[in-house]
Amino acid sequence: MASAKGGLLARSDFPLYAVKALDERHFLVAGGGGAAKTGVPNAIEVYEVKFLSEKAVAGSICRHDTGSKSIMNGCVVYDGRKNLFAAGLDDECHIYSLKYKVGSPEKKEKGI
Repeated sequence: MASAKGGLLARSDFPLYAVKALDERHFLVAGGGGAAKTGVPNAIEVYEVKFLSEKAVAGSICRHDTGSKSIMNGCVVYDGRKNLFAAGLDDECHIYSLKYKVGSPEKKEKGI
């Protein structure tokens, strides 16, 4: 029998309906509670995975509120400059452009 190796990366305050990889260290989650006004947010959130003492953890680096509509599905495509996220919200398809810059910790320490 194989040993259990899974673990919790991060927690979200809304139900996840779409989880998509952006690159080797970043992933996008989207979902929410819909228009029910239960207090559950509707959002898109991007996480960054880091390794701390041989354990992987993920922290949120940005978040976008989608109003009263919850994203139920989606697809990510990289066009060479940015990621495009096509998201299904109720009877609509919205296109989100995600462009981010990954900085190096060494450069931040040197003040570059």
